[in-house]
Amino acid sequence: MSRFLRNVDPKNYQKHWSWKHRILMYAGGSQLYGTALPTSDADLRYIYMMPVVEALGVSGTSTIVPHFIEKEAGVDVAGHMLNHWVKLALDGNPTALEGLFCDSQVKFANGYWETVLQRRNEFVSKRAVHKFIGKARSDLARTKRHKSFVDNPPVKPMQEDFGGVFKDNHYVYGDPRGRERYSKAKNDWDAYYFWASEGSAERRDLIRKFGYDLKDASNIFRGLGEISELLQYGEITYPRPDANFLKSIRYEGMDFDRMLALVDETIYHIDNHIAPHSSIPEQPNEESIINMLMELNAEWLGISADRVQELMELAS
Repeated sequence: MSRFLRNVDPKNYQKHWSWKHRILMYAGGSQLYGTALPTSDADLRYIYMMPVVEALGVSGTSTIVPHFIEKEAGVDVAGHMLNHWVKLALDGNPTALEGLFCDSQVKFANGYWETVLQRRNEFVSKRAVHKFIGKARSDLARTKRHKSFVDNPPVKPMQEDFGGVFKDNHYVYGDPRGRERYSKAKNDWDAYYFWASEGSAERRDLIRKFGYDLKDASNIFRGLGEISELLQYGEITYPRPDANFLKSIRYEGMDFDRMLALVDETIYHIDNHIAPHSSIPEQPNEESIINMLMELNAEWLGISADRVQELMELAS
């Protein structure tokens, strides 16, 4: 569903067509969560409408993308088209849902976004539980894998070590299982190399000191706190009420085994004690939200309400 725009000059992201059609812009990341330090990067998030010429298919370009990211020095900029954002938010996507509760960091919003916010409660549902818990488990699995990189860094594999023989400008294997083993080792090495080279020097120093990625751990607990609050109160508070706890993990660390146990305990508590007693709906009010989206797009494109009704009847 998403792709990156690699040809946009990051210094000129404000000249990109999607920026000109934004309906919401807010500071995300650590600025939103309340965990930023003076040295933290800035995260800028926005939601935008589709331009008319693109919707009509007459521009002769292929610039429609549901999502794009561009990063310049110290600023991470990401945008979602409203249609795509709505789909994610209805599905309970953690990143999409934060846009509904980012009031404290809104830098720009217009009438289109105000219309979306009027239906904020209709997006909220228990669908989010699967998404938030699934993300926590996925992030935890990645954290465990990265810890294995710290404890036992892989060695760059050579095809000769797996039975490969260089012949006619490529490697051949007498035993295909050797190629499979090499391919797995190469994938492990590539993952390690990418992991070891990403992030700031400060982050890598903390990884070496504590043996695992503290930022990932902090994000796991943040997400679990967000879904706990959503289930109990139907909203997510930003900055996070537990920001000091999240910063303590991020910058002071926690014993790895203790972190794993606490994550498991928290997930168990959510699944068995919070979710079963939550009063938020099982499903979002999808019909209402989709109707709102169609009305917003129709208004944006200059299509009359009567014509929208005609098109809906034709589609039914």
